[in-house]
Amino acid sequence: MKANQIVSQWKLLEMVHVGEDPTDTEDGAPLQWLKLSGTQPDAQGPIVILAGFEGSARNESRVLQLLQKALSSGVINTVSDLYVCPTTNPNANSKATHLNLKGSDIMYDFPTQKNRAASDIAQSAEANHLIRWIEKVQPKAVLTLQADKNYINHYGVSDEVIEKLTTLSERPVLNIGERPALTEEELKNNIEEELPHHNLDKSLGQWCEEKEILWINLAIDGSKKDFEELREDWRLNVGPALKWLLEGPRFNPPVEEPFFPAPTVIGTVDLPPELMNW
Repeated sequence: MKANQIVSQWKLLEMVHVGEDPTDTEDGAPLQWLKLSGTQPDAQGPIVILAGFEGSARNESRVLQLLQKALSSGVINTVSDLYVCPTTNPNANSKATHLNLKGSDIMYDFPTQKNRAASDIAQSAEANHLIRWIEKVQPKAVLTLQADKNYINHYGVSDEVIEKLTTLSERPVLNIGERPALTEEELKNNIEEELPHHNLDKSLGQWCEEKEILWINLAIDGSKKDFEELREDWRLNVGPALKWLLEGPRFNPPVEEPFFPAPTVIGTVDLPPELMNW
């Protein structure tokens, strides 16, 4: 496949400036929406993939870049149409990377029915644009990549799919809001995590559940500073998990007929040599 053919697979659908002044380099980085067509788009419907909730320099954005390269080169062949926003927080606050410049945590800024205090719109322009696109695309599922420790959480996805993903990615499944246990090294050094306060009732996952959209959050170890170490996690764990997830209609498996095992019949040519002279 030629290089120009690979690049042309991805389509830039929209660039949206979320800052007040698009000419200001510190307040004008755009949200980008990209599309990659799947091989069987009607098999289960489109999938939205979101990353960069803590800015473009975080590990989940680096993993998404590896995924995009794998999709472009044909190492991974997606069944569904993919709609990708590589950096949902393009103007991340460098002093508090999970917040945007206005102080909003985008992943926990969604108007939900469960949060009675929420209005019909999000506080952040970024979340409102995500909502607009997700409602436009009407995806079967939303996949988020998040910089944290290694784990998976979800809403509405079947146990079979989650079990397969945890096995391939070597990540535990956690309940929404649950934190991974501290490592032996962290316990030895008496490290206590400073956790940001998250209103789970306003989370993207809760919003997806209310909209009857499946949601998977795949967390990438944010402490890995060495790109080679991160790439190894991609090669051995994250890459195989995403390859399996995207290369079949995992969220809408075909209805299978009941399986009744037939008796095994061994032809004469398949018999061991010592039984050939019966």
